[in-house]
Amino acid sequence: MNDTGVAPERRRITVLAVLLMLAVSLFDAAVFVGGFAMWLPSMMVVAAHANGGMTEGLMYWLMAGPAFALLGFLIGWIAFFFRPRNGLLIGLLVPMVWVISILAIFANAEYRCDGDWVC
Repeated sequence: MNDTGVAPERRRITVLAVLLMLAVSLFDAAVFVGGFAMWLPSMMVVAAHANGGMTEGLMYWLMAGPAFALLGFLIGWIAFFFRPRNGLLIGLLVPMVWVISILAIFANAEYRCDGDWVC
């Protein structure tokens, strides 16, 4: 072995990082369950208004919650073993994009349509 070469730095995964990743995983699980709770109402609205357009697209977006949560969970844990910080961010931000967009859709519907989907 050559003494002039620098040994690669080994990254350590700390206990705090593992606990934070477990907390992020619980958030992902909550988004997954909450997304499934929206499936039945969304399917009923899609069945009632199956004429295409914006309403149908919004309903399909509502039903995408479990996919976002599962994607954030799986990619977050895979990235966590290579770079813990990136895994935490991916696991948290991917489902949060869906949650924030759903809150924005509900706020818009509440403001513009008095809580009804069809104005």
